Amino acid sequence: MKSIFFLLAFFVYTSAQAQKKIPPVNAADTVRDTDDSTRIKGHVYHVNFWGSLAIGVGGEAALLIAHTSAIKPPIVDQEFDAAQLPSNIASINGFDRWVLKIGVPSRDYTYVAVGLQTVCAALPLSLLFGDRYRKNWDDIILLMLETNAIASDVFQFAPFGVYFQNRFRPLVYYAKDEATRNKYRDGGYRNSLFSGHTTSAAASMYLMAKIYCDYNPQIQGWDKVGIYSLASIPVMAMGYLRIIALEHFPSDVLVGWVVGGMCGILVPEMHRIDNKNISLGVYSSPLSTGINFALNFK
Repeated sequence: MKSIFFLLAFFVYTSAQAQKKIPPVNAADTVRDTDDSTRIKGHVYHVNFWGSLAIGVGGEAALLIAHTSAIKPPIVDQEFDAAQLPSNIASINGFDRWVLKIGVPSRDYTYVAVGLQTVCAALPLSLLFGDRYRKNWDDIILLMLETNAIASDVFQFAPFGVYFQNRFRPLVYYAKDEATRNKYRDGGYRNSLFSGHTTSAAASMYLMAKIYCDYNPQIQGWDKVGIYSLASIPVMAMGYLRIIALEHFPSDVLVGWVVGGMCGILVPEMHRIDNKNISLGVYSSPLSTGINFALNFK
């Protein structure tokens, strides 16, 4: 947790230093841009309030529906027996197999992981200590909502996500007696692939780093590498917690890291494209109905 507070202090300090180098905003720069919902001319992102809100709310609604309707069946004894066969364990790749030798943890890391996830989700708000970010506070909050919703929906509904995959968590391989099996029978123990906690942490932390770097374009090279490296510390901590808790294999954590990181970087990057260069519409023909999306690079 010390790394988290160090990261927060670092962003607050460097944000304050960056404000000292920013010239005063001219009155002409405060004119509203009527083409999108950003606050001032010369903004970094083009965020449409209703579009981002719809994505955020719609994404969370889809998650709610998935949680209430896609309940996986409990694990039965025959599945426990089959999973624990030496041949089955040997078929697990060597990168993941070592987790089955570390033993059941002596403490429950569930609440530690939830606490770390909450801190990561809230950390991008620390950017609002800087005046330049506060002028676009609504854009930043909408980006947080949109990024979290997209990352969560990819976690749930991607073909390699928990909605379609049934990979046993490592804990299942340790359940050899009846009492332990009763503890791990729940269908949620089929959700090892991939790590949602790591996805969430990576999306929030890389979104924070991305926004910070975009608002400070003078940060380049190794300085930018350092920013993203600092943002990776909580993600690595989350992945470590999920592995030693035997909730995920290392490959599950890596997939979550990549998915969350891509969402945290690509969502704000897409919002750097001027809305005038994007067209979205619905088409219908006797053969098909769908959505048209066009991106003009001119």
